[in-house]
Amino acid sequence: MSKPIMSKPLGARVLLRVEKSSDHTPGGVILPEDARESANKGTVLAVGAGEPTPGGGWQDVPLLVGDSVLFAPMSGVDMMIEGQQVRLVSFHDIVVNLYTAPDELTDAQRAQLEHSHATEPISESIAASRS
Repeated sequence: MSKPIMSKPLGARVLLRVEKSSDHTPGGVILPEDARESANKGTVLAVGAGEPTPGGGWQDVPLLVGDSVLFAPMSGVDMMIEGQQVRLVSFHDIVVNLYTAPDELTDAQRAQLEHSHATEPISESIAASRS
C-alpha cells in the first residue's frame, strides 16, 4: 500500500489513485494501448474543502479518504504528487460514490465524517429527499 498523501487539493477538487484498466480481455487477448478503455474508477486520497454556494453558504465535498468512486471518462489531470501517480478531478466530475458501509469505516473516516458534519448515511438522505 502506498503512503498517505499529505497534500490537500484546493476548492471542490479531489485527488484520486486511479485503478489501472486491463491490458487484456477476459479471454487473454492483449489489447493495444489505443483499444484499452479509459480508467474511470479510483480511490480518494485527499479531498478539498469545498466551494461557496450561490446563496452564501458552503458546500462540503461529500467524500471520505478511502472511498471508491467512479468519475467521468477523460476528466481530471494526471500528475505526480509526493512520488505517487494521482489524478486531480473536480468533485463535479465524480458521478458515483461506491459507498462504504458504516461498520466498515476506518477510525480516520469516522473522524472525517464528524469533522464535516456529514453523519447521515447516504441511504437515509436519499430516502429523505424522495419523501
